[in-house]
Amino acid sequence: MESFMNRKGPSFSEQNTLAFAKTIQVHPGLVAGQLQHKTGIYNRFKSHQVPIRHIVAPNAIVDGWGDVIPTERNLKGVEKNR
Repeated sequence: MESFMNRKGPSFSEQNTLAFAKTIQVHPGLVAGQLQHKTGIYNRFKSHQVPIRHIVAPNAIVDGWGDVIPTERNLKGVEKNR
C-alpha cells in the first residue's frame, strides 16, 4: 500500500486504484478504505465500499466508534454483574 501511495499519490485515479486492488487480489473497497484512512480524505472512492455492518456487528462487542453493541453474549455478562 505504501509503495502504491508513493508512486500514484497524492491524486489517486480510479483506474489506478482498481488496478491495484486487482493486482493484490482484494476488494476495491478495502483499498478505498485504506486510502481514505491514510490520506484523511473520506469522500473519495465511496462507490467501491459496500455495507458490512450487518455482517460484522453480530460478532462484535464494540463498533468502530467505541459503542458497545448489545448481543446475547455481552448482555449475559451485564446480568451477572447486577
